[in-house]
Amino acid sequence: MYNLLIVIISMFPTSQKQNIPNHKLADITKEFLIAKERSYQQYATAEDVVKFLSYCGDSVVYDHILTPAKKFSFTGKDIWKRGAISHLGETRNVKIRVLNIITRQNVVIAEFSMYRETRSKDGWKKEMGKNVSIMEFDDAKKIQKITDYL
Repeated sequence: MYNLLIVIISMFPTSQKQNIPNHKLADITKEFLIAKERSYQQYATAEDVVKFLSYCGDSVVYDHILTPAKKFSFTGKDIWKRGAISHLGETRNVKIRVLNIITRQNVVIAEFSMYRETRSKDGWKKEMGKNVSIMEFDDAKKIQKITDYL
């Protein structure tokens, strides 16, 4: 009787959301960061930006935290695309190295270092820093919210 009950219960869909396996979210995050690195190169194109943003949902929310007092936020992949394209060519020799990834449910926390050279009036300036990104994914494995702490 117990086995029959289990079979009957398993025939009905549950209202519980399916969690994406943690290793899949970690892999998607690494792919996203590789595409992000490519889009920051000196000769990156609009197509590189589109590839990078293909990991995001159309209504992605992006929070960019430089300091607790200096931050900006916007909603929508189109806005992000226009902004990213307007900054093409401003950086070069970008290297992103993943240091740590933590996954839980639909959330990924990625710690990574970023080396880059940024264009200035005096030439190219070298920069190195550690970043933390918190990404929330939907059931389609698209990023719906990302908060970058620089």
